Amino acid sequence: MSKPTTLGQWLAGDKSDVPEKVAAKIWRAYFGKLASLAGSHLRGKRSLRDGEDVALTALNQLVDAVKRDKFPKLNDKNDLWAILVRLTANKAKQAVRSENQLKRGHGMEKADLDGIRSPEPDPAEAALFAESASEYLRILPEELRQIAIWKLECRTNIEIAELMDCVESTVERKLKLICERWRAWQASEVV
Repeated sequence: MSKPTTLGQWLAGDKSDVPEKVAAKIWRAYFGKLASLAGSHLRGKRSLRDGEDVALTALNQLVDAVKRDKFPKLNDKNDLWAILVRLTANKAKQAVRSENQLKRGHGMEKADLDGIRSPEPDPAEAALFAESASEYLRILPEELRQIAIWKLECRTNIEIAELMDCVESTVERKLKLICERWRAWQASEVV
Protein backbone atom coordinates (compact mmCIF):
# COMPACT_ATOMS: atom_id res chain seq x y z
CA MET A 1 0.00 0.00 0.00
CA SER A 2 1.42 3.42 -0.97
CA LYS A 3 1.83 6.27 1.48
CA PRO A 4 -0.67 9.12 1.18
CA THR A 5 0.75 12.22 -0.48
CA THR A 6 -2.05 14.68 0.18
CA LEU A 7 -3.54 15.88 3.42
CA GLY A 8 -6.98 14.65 2.39
CA GLN A 9 -5.70 11.13 1.61
CA TRP A 10 -3.88 10.99 4.92
CA LEU A 11 -6.90 12.19 6.92
CA ALA A 12 -9.15 9.64 5.18
CA GLY A 13 -6.74 6.73 5.65
CA ASP A 14 -4.37 5.19 8.16
CA LYS A 15 -2.90 7.85 10.42
CA SER A 16 -0.45 5.62 12.30
CA ASP A 17 2.36 7.47 10.51
CA VAL A 18 2.80 10.96 9.12
CA PRO A 19 4.68 10.81 5.83
CA GLU A 20 7.16 13.60 5.20
CA LYS A 21 5.13 15.03 2.32
CA VAL A 22 2.00 15.20 4.46
CA ALA A 23 3.93 16.75 7.39
CA ALA A 24 5.34 19.37 5.00
CA LYS A 25 1.83 20.15 3.72
CA ILE A 26 0.47 20.48 7.24
CA TRP A 27 3.39 22.77 8.10
CA ARG A 28 2.83 24.97 5.01
CA ALA A 29 -0.93 25.12 5.49
CA TYR A 30 -1.03 25.83 9.23
CA PHE A 31 2.33 27.13 10.50
CA GLY A 32 1.69 30.83 9.81
CA LYS A 33 -1.79 30.75 11.36
CA LEU A 34 -0.53 28.86 14.42
CA ALA A 35 2.44 31.21 14.89
CA SER A 36 0.04 34.16 14.80
CA LEU A 37 -2.32 32.45 17.25
CA ALA A 38 0.54 31.62 19.63
CA GLY A 39 1.86 35.18 19.35
CA SER A 40 -1.52 36.52 20.44
CA HIS A 41 -1.45 34.19 23.47
CA LEU A 42 2.08 35.33 24.37
CA ARG A 43 1.57 39.06 23.74
CA GLY A 44 2.16 41.05 26.90
CA LYS A 45 3.27 37.98 28.83
CA ARG A 46 6.78 37.12 29.95
CA SER A 47 8.25 34.41 27.72
CA LEU A 48 11.54 33.83 25.98
CA ARG A 49 9.71 31.94 23.25
CA ASP A 50 7.87 33.57 20.39
CA GLY A 51 4.83 32.48 18.40
CA GLU A 52 6.92 30.59 15.84
CA ASP A 53 8.66 28.54 18.55
CA VAL A 54 5.32 27.61 20.07
CA ALA A 55 3.76 26.77 16.68
CA LEU A 56 6.69 24.54 15.77
CA THR A 57 6.44 22.74 19.10
CA ALA A 58 2.69 22.23 18.62
CA LEU A 59 3.19 20.81 15.11
CA ASN A 60 5.89 18.44 16.38
CA GLN A 61 3.60 17.35 19.20
CA LEU A 62 0.82 16.68 16.69
CA VAL A 63 3.05 14.38 14.63
CA ASP A 64 4.23 12.50 17.74
CA ALA A 65 0.70 12.19 19.15
CA VAL A 66 -0.74 10.97 15.83
CA LYS A 67 1.92 8.24 15.66
CA ARG A 68 0.78 7.09 19.13
CA ASP A 69 -2.89 7.21 18.05
CA LYS A 70 -3.78 9.95 20.56
CA PHE A 71 -6.38 11.55 18.27
CA PRO A 72 -8.80 8.81 17.15
CA LYS A 73 -11.39 11.38 16.02
CA LEU A 74 -9.04 13.12 13.59
CA ASN A 75 -11.10 12.67 10.42
CA ASP A 76 -10.98 15.91 8.47
CA LYS A 77 -9.35 19.35 8.22
CA ASN A 78 -11.76 20.82 10.78
CA ASP A 79 -10.71 18.21 13.35
CA LEU A 80 -7.06 18.83 12.49
CA TRP A 81 -7.44 22.59 12.91
CA ALA A 82 -9.25 22.20 16.26
CA ILE A 83 -6.49 19.92 17.56
CA LEU A 84 -3.76 22.27 16.36
CA VAL A 85 -5.45 25.27 17.98
CA ARG A 86 -5.76 23.42 21.30
CA LEU A 87 -2.15 22.19 21.17
CA THR A 88 -0.86 25.68 20.30
CA ALA A 89 -2.84 27.40 23.05
CA ASN A 90 -1.65 24.84 25.59
CA LYS A 91 1.97 25.19 24.46
CA ALA A 92 1.74 29.00 24.71
CA LYS A 93 0.37 28.77 28.27
CA GLN A 94 3.07 26.25 29.13
CA ALA A 95 5.79 28.58 27.77
CA VAL A 96 4.58 31.45 29.97
CA ARG A 97 4.23 29.16 33.01
CA SER A 98 7.72 27.77 32.46
CA GLU A 99 9.21 31.25 32.17
CA ASN A 100 7.47 32.34 35.36
CA GLN A 101 8.84 29.30 37.19
CA LEU A 102 12.35 30.16 36.05
CA LYS A 103 11.78 33.72 37.22
CA ARG A 104 10.97 32.34 40.67
CA GLY A 105 14.08 30.16 40.61
CA HIS A 106 12.55 26.71 39.91
CA GLY A 107 14.93 24.42 38.05
CA MET A 108 17.96 26.58 38.69
CA GLU A 109 21.04 25.55 40.61
CA LYS A 110 21.42 27.02 44.06
CA ALA A 111 23.56 30.13 44.11
CA ASP A 112 27.03 30.19 45.61
CA LEU A 113 26.45 31.61 49.08
CA ASP A 114 30.09 32.19 50.05
CA GLY A 115 29.95 35.91 49.31
CA ILE A 116 26.73 36.54 51.23
CA ARG A 117 27.13 38.12 54.64
CA SER A 118 26.21 36.06 57.68
CA PRO A 119 23.33 37.30 59.84
CA GLU A 120 25.69 36.97 62.80
CA PRO A 121 27.67 40.14 63.53
CA ASP A 122 31.42 39.99 63.19
CA PRO A 123 33.33 40.07 66.51
CA ALA A 124 33.98 43.83 66.35
CA GLU A 125 30.29 44.58 65.79
CA ALA A 126 29.33 42.19 68.60
CA ALA A 127 31.72 43.91 71.01
CA LEU A 128 30.43 47.35 70.04
CA PHE A 129 26.82 46.21 70.52
CA ALA A 130 27.59 44.65 73.91
CA GLU A 131 29.30 47.84 75.07
CA SER A 132 26.40 50.02 73.89
CA ALA A 133 23.79 47.69 75.35
CA SER A 134 25.49 47.65 78.74
CA GLU A 135 25.56 51.47 78.77
CA TYR A 136 21.84 51.63 77.96
CA LEU A 137 21.04 48.97 80.55
CA ARG A 138 23.21 50.66 83.24
CA ILE A 139 20.96 53.74 83.37
CA LEU A 140 17.80 51.73 84.08
CA PRO A 141 16.50 50.66 87.49
CA GLU A 142 16.60 46.88 88.11
CA GLU A 143 12.98 46.11 87.11
CA LEU A 144 13.19 48.05 83.82
CA ARG A 145 16.66 46.61 83.13
CA GLN A 146 15.27 43.07 83.39
CA ILE A 147 12.41 43.90 80.99
CA ALA A 148 14.91 45.36 78.49
CA ILE A 149 17.07 42.20 78.76
CA TRP A 150 14.01 40.01 78.09
CA LYS A 151 13.18 42.12 75.01
CA LEU A 152 16.79 41.71 73.82
CA GLU A 153 16.23 37.96 74.19
CA CYS A 154 13.27 38.36 71.76
CA ARG A 155 10.60 37.54 74.30
CA THR A 156 7.08 38.75 73.57
CA ASN A 157 5.18 41.18 75.77
CA ILE A 158 2.88 38.35 76.83
CA GLU A 159 5.85 36.18 77.89
CA ILE A 160 7.34 39.07 79.88
CA ALA A 161 3.95 39.71 81.54
CA GLU A 162 3.83 36.05 82.62
CA LEU A 163 7.39 36.27 84.01
CA MET A 164 6.49 39.45 85.94
CA ASP A 165 3.08 38.13 86.99
CA CYS A 166 1.26 41.14 85.55
CA VAL A 167 -0.87 42.05 82.54
CA GLU A 168 0.47 42.84 79.07
CA SER A 169 -0.53 46.52 79.27
CA THR A 170 1.79 46.93 82.27
CA VAL A 171 4.69 45.58 80.20
CA GLU A 172 3.80 47.93 77.34
CA ARG A 173 3.71 50.91 79.74
CA LYS A 174 7.11 49.96 81.18
CA LEU A 175 8.58 49.56 77.67
CA LYS A 176 7.45 53.11 76.87
CA LEU A 177 9.10 54.27 80.06
CA ILE A 178 12.33 52.51 79.05
CA CYS A 179 12.26 54.27 75.66
CA GLU A 180 11.62 57.65 77.30
CA ARG A 181 14.56 57.18 79.69
CA TRP A 182 16.85 56.13 76.84
CA ARG A 183 15.82 59.16 74.73
CA ALA A 184 16.40 61.51 77.67
CA TRP A 185 19.80 59.91 78.33
CA GLN A 186 20.78 60.22 74.61
CA ALA A 187 19.72 63.89 74.63
CA SER A 188 21.81 64.60 77.72
CA GLU A 189 24.83 62.80 76.20
CA VAL A 190 24.61 64.85 72.97
CA VAL A 191 24.63 68.18 74.83
